[in-house]
Amino acid sequence: MFNRWRHRLAVRRVKPGDGRPLKRFRWWQSISRSLFYLRLPHRDGGHTEYAVDVRHWGNRETGEVEADL
Repeated sequence: MFNRWRHRLAVRRVKPGDGRPLKRFRWWQSISRSLFYLRLPHRDGGHTEYAVDVRHWGNRETGEVEADL
């Protein structure tokens, strides 16, 4: 029951994206930023690739840690 409640709260925090591409990852950002990739294969031989960009120290204006997909 606790997991369902926690999941519902997390779903409420999800916001739609604005369509912009992720910024290029630079080697010196490895301390403050992580970029994760997930490649999912299709049955027809193609694939879909997802990337998640996390800035560890948060947004400069709000201080909130956000993840961009």
